[in-house]
Amino acid sequence: MLEFTLGDHIVRLLSVSILLFFAIGCGTRQLKTDNGISVQTPDLHRSCEQGNASSCSEIGYLYEKGEGVEKSVSRAVEYYKKGCELGDGLGCYFLGSYYGREEGAEKSSAKAAEYYRKSCDLGNQWSCSDLGYFYQKGEGVEKSPGKAVDSYKKACELGDGWGCASLGNSYYRGEGVEKSSIKAFEFKKSGCELNNGRACASLALDYIH
Repeated sequence: MLEFTLGDHIVRLLSVSILLFFAIGCGTRQLKTDNGISVQTPDLHRSCEQGNASSCSEIGYLYEKGEGVEKSVSRAVEYYKKGCELGDGLGCYFLGSYYGREEGAEKSSAKAAEYYRKSCDLGNQWSCSDLGYFYQKGEGVEKSPGKAVDSYKKACELGDGWGCASLGNSYYRGEGVEKSSIKAFEFKKSGCELNNGRACASLALDYIH
């Protein structure tokens, strides 16, 4: 059985970031300046000021990556918080990722878990998976295999392959749930079908054995 490690968790965060780069970049309303630099149009800011939560989170992402604007982590956090407070699960997810990163004076596993929980409650599948990981490892929260399973299960139901794979792993080990090789296989299969490479590799080993 392949274990899902901190390294897998970090790789998944990077993968999500890449996906969001293309999703947000392609969907952003932009203009070109004379020097060819893309900038978000004023209506994106206006939309945020008018209470559009996703617009606020999108602006935050642009500031974090320096896409069309001067890179500013502090401005990114400001807009993520605004998006999150207005009810955008993605904004809350970005905040959780920010506070959960290894570097930075503001690193706080407790705050990361708090925002992941809020984001998960708002239906963001990635946050549910990350919250499950925090419960599994006791990062920023009291360790709870049962709550980890609940979070992974919700993530899987929302379509996150990493959540399905992690849930399968929990069933395989019997952590937080009654041990079941059948359910472990089923959830790893679901994870593989959702393009989680780690789940596919584990599934292949099951077939070999």
